[in-house]
Amino acid sequence: MMTMNRNVTQLAPRALYQSKFNSARYNLLLVVAMTAINVVLLMLGGSSYFLFSATVPYSLAIDGMYMTGRMPEDWYTDWPDTLPFLDSGYMTVMMVIAFAIILVYLACFFFSKNFKSGWMIAAAVIFSLDTLYLVFIYGVGVDSIMDLLLHAWVLYYLISGSVYGIKLKKLADDEPVQENYGPIEVPVVEVNTPAEEKTENNSTDEK
Repeated sequence: MMTMNRNVTQLAPRALYQSKFNSARYNLLLVVAMTAINVVLLMLGGSSYFLFSATVPYSLAIDGMYMTGRMPEDWYTDWPDTLPFLDSGYMTVMMVIAFAIILVYLACFFFSKNFKSGWMIAAAVIFSLDTLYLVFIYGVGVDSIMDLLLHAWVLYYLISGSVYGIKLKKLADDEPVQENYGPIEVPVVEVNTPAEEKTENNSTDEK
């Protein structure tokens, strides 16, 4: 009875922890999708930029495009005429690194499926570094305030998801282990009915 009551009391927090953890995963997936879309749009010459994007992969893509002369002309007003652009191989390297980082985020999303807190912690650490990079490069101003706020939003969910993932693991560790002792042998007790006892007594009297 005590084990049953304990399982009932753990049911509510378990559902809450799982919900919080899944919310963190969905925010992480949103970051992956928006970052990939922004990098692809940049490669295609688009000027649109979607929020909820990681900064480092997008900055690497911009650097690769800029240093190889593939950005719009107004980007090169201060570019020295005597300085040649880099070879296209530089852009390829930057794009590969950018998509590699995106794939790391995607791996954290997939491998945290079964409430694996370690992968969520990894995502939180990497996105924390991305947020520090955003502050260091762009500072805190009007142009970067929305990115900073949304970075803080995602970082909150990733950190809380990591915490709830650890709590889920603790709940699983605290659950009692049900041991299998195999089939239980029940002793068979023969019980004579009154009719059977009367028949036995008659047989004894006849003898």
